[in-house]
Amino acid sequence: MLCGMIEADDRPDAILFADTGGEREYTYRLRDDLNRLLESHGFPTITEVYATLAGKPITLEEHSLRLRRMPSVSYGRKSCSIRFKVEPSDTWIGAWAPAQAAWAAGEKVTLLVGYNVSEVARYSKAPRDPDRFAYEYWLVERRWTREDCRNAAARFGLYPEKSSCFFCGSARPAEVRRLRRDAPDLFARGLAMEAAARPFSGSIVGLGKNFAWSDVEDEANRQGRMFATVLGGATMEEPAFDCECHEGGDEDE
Repeated sequence: MLCGMIEADDRPDAILFADTGGEREYTYRLRDDLNRLLESHGFPTITEVYATLAGKPITLEEHSLRLRRMPSVSYGRKSCSIRFKVEPSDTWIGAWAPAQAAWAAGEKVTLLVGYNVSEVARYSKAPRDPDRFAYEYWLVERRWTREDCRNAAARFGLYPEKSSCFFCGSARPAEVRRLRRDAPDLFARGLAMEAAARPFSGSIVGLGKNFAWSDVEDEANRQGRMFATVLGGATMEEPAFDCECHEGGDEDE
């Protein structure tokens, strides 16, 4: 959306990024690239906001370990996004002098929301505060799809990847396997969050809701032993041949 706004010379007054502390490194690199781009076009740079505890910033990972509970999405709920994204943003806006001046004058603050036209279910159910805010769906109004967004970013040399917490309970098994392969330190931290929250109840079996990250680790270890036995020392991380035993179809499924 920001790339489209730059092309249209449609300047916002502020740009917020609610950081849970659990984004992948490429998201933080994109933030830095965007800041340079925004500054070069005279736009405001990104303001980062965080959840707090006793007046100090706290990450979603720290919060989960402190309570010995997984993020709420792993239990089929979405309160983690409210606590670590919506509420920090609302707090910042509530203390922002231009917003206070607008409300004092009986006006509303316009929030630009970055859902694209393909995300009807998301923006139709998004929480709203009509007394204080007017909502503008910049991409929806221009009928932009996800592909339009990618193309706009590419015109500025930006190539965003999926943005989510590395320990997100909505990640599919194939994504968790790739995390273990590409970022074993982050995978280990996810395992620690899962272990701290045991035992589970009902249908929840682990960080992935209906699958446990520890099972992904066990699966990898079993395959590693198989490779070592059959191939004379090859491991899952460095196989002697391309492994094609993913879950059928595209690797992301």
